Amino acid sequence: MTTRAFTSLALSLLLWMTTGSMNVAEVFRFEGEKSPVSKIGSPPENSQAVQVREHEIGGLHVTEVVVGEAGIDDELPLLVQFHGRSSRPTVPGGDQRRTPPMRLMLPWAPEVLGDGFTWFPLSVTEPKEDKVLGHYIRERVDQLATIIKTFADRRPTEGRPIITGFSQGGMMSMGLAMLHPELIDGAFPLAGWLPRHLIDEGLARHPDVAIYPPVRIVNGDEDPVVPTEETLASVRYMQERGLDVRMDVFPNDAHNMTSEMYRHYREQLRALIRRRRHEVSSFG
Repeated sequence: MTTRAFTSLALSLLLWMTTGSMNVAEVFRFEGEKSPVSKIGSPPENSQAVQVREHEIGGLHVTEVVVGEAGIDDELPLLVQFHGRSSRPTVPGGDQRRTPPMRLMLPWAPEVLGDGFTWFPLSVTEPKEDKVLGHYIRERVDQLATIIKTFADRRPTEGRPIITGFSQGGMMSMGLAMLHPELIDGAFPLAGWLPRHLIDEGLARHPDVAIYPPVRIVNGDEDPVVPTEETLASVRYMQERGLDVRMDVFPNDAHNMTSEMYRHYREQLRALIRRRRHEVSSFG
């Protein structure tokens, strides 16, 4: 799945939460090509109800996008989206006036790779010890935890952030959920994985399982890049320790998202938002 398709999905999910149904192709249009070093700076041409602001936080570039009929400084829900390996953030174009107002935080990975960027110097496909890749995941996740907290404190944020990401972005999402659970309301990793020793490290940092957010993982059954059995083993290990983690596996022999996986992902996010709203109204 491309970053531009993933950004479309993330926005369409929140539109579906309020309207119940919407064809992504009818609402979202993306413009522009990728270049290895340029930042975004402004909304795509002819877009409506899309505002962009760039930040430098903790040594990383972060693109902020506000969609829907809202001011850029309004208090809004925050969705943090991590792009995959050799990819980059993309700002939605087209007419977003019907999109429920929300803020996207789109961090840029620090290292150039191909026509995009990478979070880690290693790929999950390279021969390695789990602890080597785990070291880079921990290092990057700890860095991003500080950046997300700074961003959420700096920008008016409704509740705690929800995080999501594909591939390397899925690993970032899982790592944040385990190592910094107090920062987020939920994690939606797509085609991600986390080595077992980072699960143990997270539980050593935060022994109270009640503070961990729900984690909902989606993966293809024959993903050639992130093997499903390895992710399932991590999920079972987390479940055995009392964490609210579920992985749903769908027929797919490619490292991407099918329409069925999209639909399921949408439903999981909608369920989390409904639960959050119920809890707020119960205590309000």
